[in-house]
Amino acid sequence: MSATRTISDYELFQHFKSYLLDHRQQVKQYRSVKEYVQKEQPTMTPFMRSQARIPKHYRRVIRQLTPQDFTQFERQLNR
Repeated sequence: MSATRTISDYELFQHFKSYLLDHRQQVKQYRSVKEYVQKEQPTMTPFMRSQARIPKHYRRVIRQLTPQDFTQFERQLNR
């Protein structure tokens, strides 16, 4: 029996920030982080697979993002 660990929203949010920083070049191809997230979030269609897509385990975080979060991401990516 394998033990599973529940990840808190905060921890998942931190992972998502790291994901964005790790994919900085892909993010910078868009006008803003918000546009990147809107266009690259996972879709319900299994036929549209792409390496550039944001992993679906971040959906919960994406739904909770605020305009302030996007502003913070922009600042971090432009350092």
